[in-house]
Amino acid sequence: MSQRLEPVLLAVAAAALIAGGISWLMDVGDLAGLCWEVGTLFALVPAVGWVLAALRQGRAVWTSSSASRSAALWPCASTLPVP
Repeated sequence: MSQRLEPVLLAVAAAALIAGGISWLMDVGDLAGLCWEVGTLFALVPAVGWVLAALRQGRAVWTSSSASRSAALWPCASTLPVP
């Protein structure tokens, strides 16, 4: 991944997650969920790319750590309706 792209992804993810928190505090739950989903995607997609790149290069990847971080980054999963 490009060295120039990483700070942009971090900034977008952080801004979206912060905007989601502010929206939640202002009791705008739908907007908060959308912001958190966008922030999660901007954090999760590069993380998956980094894991795949490490595997292609033959480096060890701690998959349980990667999986737990992925689950922690998905706050909107707790807001989904249960059938």
